[in-house]
Amino acid sequence: MRQDVLDSLEAGQPQESAVKTPDLRKTGSHPDFWYPLARSGDLKKASVKGASFAGDPIVLVRTESGGLFALEDRCAHRQVPLHQGQVQGERLQCGYHCWTYDATGRCVTVPYLDKDKNLPVGVRGYPCREAYGLIFVYPGDPATLAAAPFPDIPTLGDARYKTRYLDRKVACHYVNGGVKLDHLGGAKPDHLV
Repeated sequence: MRQDVLDSLEAGQPQESAVKTPDLRKTGSHPDFWYPLARSGDLKKASVKGASFAGDPIVLVRTESGGLFALEDRCAHRQVPLHQGQVQGERLQCGYHCWTYDATGRCVTVPYLDKDKNLPVGVRGYPCREAYGLIFVYPGDPATLAAAPFPDIPTLGDARYKTRYLDRKVACHYVNGGVKLDHLGGAKPDHLV
């Protein structure tokens, strides 16, 4: 990194860089693909886990029988995150007013709704698969699902290769778009390139 850029970062001043690099927070991923959102072992039977894809909240659900599904992570009633709810058999119940959803996202129970009333529509359901010890979700257009190839990892299980899992979130601090230098463990600015 150039010394003038490092000096401006240390001083907390905004800087104009001659080299334009893309803001990684703004680079999109195409939704018409399968994406791993969690490790299989992170979702035990009868549990839920909040996740996200491109900023859209998604709840992953493992049913009491071990089935798996993914829904938009908001209740259709009051927008409460469904990952704060609980699994009831093969369904997910919102923790706020107990609206219950099936694996497709359809609302199947509203406890206080009269029997002659129509149930609300529900929330978006996402195609979901488990492979390679990961939970994959297809956030794209359902009409393109059949044509979307599922990721192939031919080296998985091959003793010549080692699989490493990296989390998407990294705990770090930023100042004016740059790395906060006092968190680099004593690294000197002239050693940063």
